[in-house]
Amino acid sequence: MEDFDLGGDDAASAVSVSLFSGSTLGGAATRKKRLSEASAASAASTNSVTSSKRGRKEVQKECLMPTCDELKKPGSKFCRHHHCHADNAKYSASKVSAEQQQAVVDGFKDDAKAVEMVEEWSQRNIASPLFKNGVCDWSEWNARFGLRVSIREGAKTKPYEKREFIIRQVSKFGRTEEQAKGLWNEAEASSCRRDHGGFQGQLRLWLAKEEYEDKAKERFVDESALEGTNRKKKMKDKDRDAMRMHVHELNTGFGHEFFQGQSSVATSERPSWQGGGPSATFDDDSDAEDRVSQPGSPNPASGAVQPAKEKPKETKKEAPTTLEDSDDEEGFLKAGKSSKKKVPLLNAKTAFVSKMTGDLSSKTADLQRHVTVAKDRLNEHTVAVGKAPLIETDKMARDMYIKRVHVHLACVLEWQGETVPDEYKEAAESEESKPKADGAEAEESEPKTEQTPDGFVKDASGLIAMKSPQFFAPESFDGIQDEKKLMKQRLVWARMLACLVELTAGMKHAAVELGKHIKAEDEKKAAQTVKKDAEERAKKIKAVAAGSTKTFFTCPADAFTTVPRLSVKKELGNSVDFDIPFIVADSDIVQAWMAEKLMTVVTTSYGIRYSKQDAVKSDGKHTQPLMPTQGKEVTEAMFAQLLCNFKGKIVDMSEVSASWGSTSWLFGYSNDFEQCNFTPNSAGALKILVFGSLSVYMVRASSLLQQLPGVGLKATSTKQLIEIMEALSPDTLKKMTDAGLKFYRCQLEKSEVMWVPTGWLLFEKVTKSALLYGVRKSVFMQTPSLKADYQAVRDLYQASGHNVDKMTAVSKLFEK
Repeated sequence: MEDFDLGGDDAASAVSVSLFSGSTLGGAATRKKRLSEASAASAASTNSVTSSKRGRKEVQKECLMPTCDELKKPGSKFCRHHHCHADNAKYSASKVSAEQQQAVVDGFKDDAKAVEMVEEWSQRNIASPLFKNGVCDWSEWNARFGLRVSIREGAKTKPYEKREFIIRQVSKFGRTEEQAKGLWNEAEASSCRRDHGGFQGQLRLWLAKEEYEDKAKERFVDESALEGTNRKKKMKDKDRDAMRMHVHELNTGFGHEFFQGQSSVATSERPSWQGGGPSATFDDDSDAEDRVSQPGSPNPASGAVQPAKEKPKETKKEAPTTLEDSDDEEGFLKAGKSSKKKVPLLNAKTAFVSKMTGDLSSKTADLQRHVTVAKDRLNEHTVAVGKAPLIETDKMARDMYIKRVHVHLACVLEWQGETVPDEYKEAAESEESKPKADGAEAEESEPKTEQTPDGFVKDASGLIAMKSPQFFAPESFDGIQDEKKLMKQRLVWARMLACLVELTAGMKHAAVELGKHIKAEDEKKAAQTVKKDAEERAKKIKAVAAGSTKTFFTCPADAFTTVPRLSVKKELGNSVDFDIPFIVADSDIVQAWMAEKLMTVVTTSYGIRYSKQDAVKSDGKHTQPLMPTQGKEVTEAMFAQLLCNFKGKIVDMSEVSASWGSTSWLFGYSNDFEQCNFTPNSAGALKILVFGSLSVYMVRASSLLQQLPGVGLKATSTKQLIEIMEALSPDTLKKMTDAGLKFYRCQLEKSEVMWVPTGWLLFEKVTKSALLYGVRKSVFMQTPSLKADYQAVRDLYQASGHNVDKMTAVSKLFEK
């Protein structure tokens, strides 16, 4: 802020001379006129003159500045805006010296000098933020620059047919045909993109053709403008006025019409409680007093407040009995007369019929949709009531909404000219016959409107009595000979359309509310079912903790044959017999697989999540295949290394299932899981336990089926065989074992591998474990008993009514 330089003995006169020579925002003639008037006034009195008429002072009301018509601040000669300029001029002088301050104070005692000082201060300090009104903040310009180093990894994919992929792997990468087929099967089992756009619709897999890594160094300069936080999003009148005033002070309006508009800050427009007059416009070359003195212009200083006119007391009008007497007809006709463009009557009638047809089609379709929804809600209510009785409060609420739906459906059917069912009629009649509230006059119970001759409007029962075919009757339009009758017909159509919209909305609301009650009741029943299942599950867990209720688990441990345990560090040797179960412990291959960082993350993540799945809550177990991103390749390599000496004995399943040989599965059991069943697909299985402890009982199914008749039992289905196993008593078990049948038993612990032969029946039970999960791989191993064991299980499934086409196809692979 620039200070005054007022040195010397004649400081006051220097201030007057220097400030008097400055320029103002107004015209030169106006300024001289105002200053001469101000000097004359100050000679008589600084702030007031004596009235000869009444002998009292006439107090100054407006700002001393000639270009300002605002009211002055109490205790000051200026308005609030210019008073701020005067105070800052005095404060700036006080910072120079005491003499300078006194000179400025003395100068403000004279009105003419005070005006000149304030005007010069305004011009010299126009950019000061003290005198800006907050309209908007300038945007902030931000620039960033530097060196950016980036490394980008990516891969390009290409669609391959099977034969094309195999040829590429063999010719380009030097792999064998068998290895190429294995890679294709592995890719097919993955979740890569695929389509059937190959030759004659062959399957194509979109596989990675090449991988790349781009490294780049980039010098950059980013420049951006940010919007200020205090920016005015929706400017009000006072903000616009402040902006105009600010631009006016800077003298940068350049004659634009926006800055010549109305203003309540710099002109005579004031609020009504301040006695304001009409708004003025910015014009630097015009005089406010001249504008006020013009004929017909009101006095802006007039403070008289006009008393508010009392509104005439409204009287209740009688309801119209004909269309011509209605209030809305007059408005409709006035709206029609106000149209600027005259349209021939025939064209107007044609356009009206076209619009009417489109409106009726859309509204009728919408209405019919809500009718269907309402009927669906009624049917759902009927079904829900048939299942279980409702509580009294819910029944009352539903009855109200059902009654509303019936009334609306009666309206729709009557409007469409269809037969209304009796239940809908009863609801409508009961709605019409409702008694009036206490104190109502007797004549109000009778309808005040009657059926008009044209048959379009009826207000007798609140129902819509218009029939859409009637409205399109030819005689309805033949009688339209002038614009007034056409407007009357439009009014009729608008009335009917409004009733139709209201009917649709009412039916929708009633149906939605009824649906909410039905949904709430269903949710309540579902919550009760969940609670009941949880209670049953808690009882089951408690029973398991106390001991299993199945008779099979009461058999003594010495009645079972212990599963052989093999201590193998590397791969399995050639002497292993795959016709009987065994356990592999302390395997370095398995330990290395479990120590893999990826497998640790995958198995731990699965162990946390599997117990929350719906399958665990219903069946007590859950399985899912390992995906390529979940360590599928590492797991397959582990199993392949474990069985590398038996590669020739593994049955190739690619003809039946392309992904069989390259798929491993994660499995998880609940803490109360116990189940008797075959392995998936009745195939041989390698099971690795990652966490938990599992009790397993196994028996060859073909041998068990042969021994059952000897103890007076017979199983013709898988269900019967499982029930026999669960209820197997110690005496029956002893008879079977004495006859030569072997029941195997083992306790599988963490990091151990268990082999279950093909066609064997398992009885698994989780013991002392909150969680139990691991990895499984299904394998058909060529053994002397493979074909007979699998055939016995297939016949049992066939007798149970299952489709065994795939099992038959698998059996044929054993003969190759």
